[in-house]
Amino acid sequence: MGESMLDQGFSLIELILVLVIVGLLSAVAIPRYIEVNGVQEHSQKHNASGIVKGALAGIYAAGNRYPSVSTLASVIKADNVSAADTAIVIKRKGVVFLVPTYRDNNCAQRTAAVTDRVRCVGTAH
Repeated sequence: MGESMLDQGFSLIELILVLVIVGLLSAVAIPRYIEVNGVQEHSQKHNASGIVKGALAGIYAAGNRYPSVSTLASVIKADNVSAADTAIVIKRKGVVFLVPTYRDNNCAQRTAAVTDRVRCVGTAH
């Protein structure tokens, strides 16, 4: 009797062809995956900055006064928010975002203590 299809196995050409196809798919998929993750990270940073900027605007509008870094951090309605000397720290899903705080309206002079008044908020990093 002759050999069945199962007894023959794969030829070297078939194995190389499969490896080439997998390589091509990887060459397309991996950069796209990295790009999607980069967009998601940018969106999360923008969201963290927006939360702090919104809180600053709300506090100022309510009392026509700029809050300290610690006061600003205390009014943000989010888990794992704290004040640092130069930033508001937001922790989300194991990622830490630092939203820089400034003493002037032009975002040029960083705050140096949690008691400094915040007049401007930068972009999270």
